Amino acid sequence: MVDEQIGLLSGVRDINAWDDPNVAKAVEATGRKQILIAGISLEVCASLPAISATQAGYDAKVVLDASGTFNESKRVVGIQRLTTL
Repeated sequence: MVDEQIGLLSGVRDINAWDDPNVAKAVEATGRKQILIAGISLEVCASLPAISATQAGYDAKVVLDASGTFNESKRVVGIQRLTTL
């Protein structure tokens, strides 16, 4: 099941992965309401899908240690954005 879902995600090019219908369908297909998200850029690639998934009714958590950033100020802003959810 996981391999099939990973296959659905290949080729995702949206800044907010949640905007790609295949991503949302793959998450929905798991039947889980809690999801972990990481991204190359904490403040964009991880934060935006986490915010969208939360708005869609999921308990989305960003894995900070698995998410990168380009500088400390962007990291701080990204974390602040996530704490307002």
